[in-house]
Amino acid sequence: MFDPSADPYAFIKRALLMVALVALLGLVVRPLFVPPSFGHYGDFRGDHLDELRTRVPVHGDGEICAGCHDANAATKAQGGHAAVPCETCHFQPYVLEGDRPDGHPQKVTPPHTRRGA
Repeated sequence: MFDPSADPYAFIKRALLMVALVALLGLVVRPLFVPPSFGHYGDFRGDHLDELRTRVPVHGDGEICAGCHDANAATKAQGGHAAVPCETCHFQPYVLEGDRPDGHPQKVTPPHTRRGA
């Protein structure tokens, strides 16, 4: 039953030991998952900037859009958006990747694309 000679703070010692083990485990394991360049230029992987610089930018042009959207292209050419590329607001991956095998363009639009612009 109750032993008055037992250490009354043993449960606190066990809890502190568990916290110390979890902290030590975090200090040992975290470097295995976090790349070395993380945090060099902010809260992201610094090597990613170099990877982005090696990519070749690929863009469509207004002629590709005008092939299917004649009326919109004519209106755009006369308005204030004449110098703005269509893909600034209307990103369509098929412009970059080609049409589907059945000849219809892909209808994939990222959720962050502006609508009605």
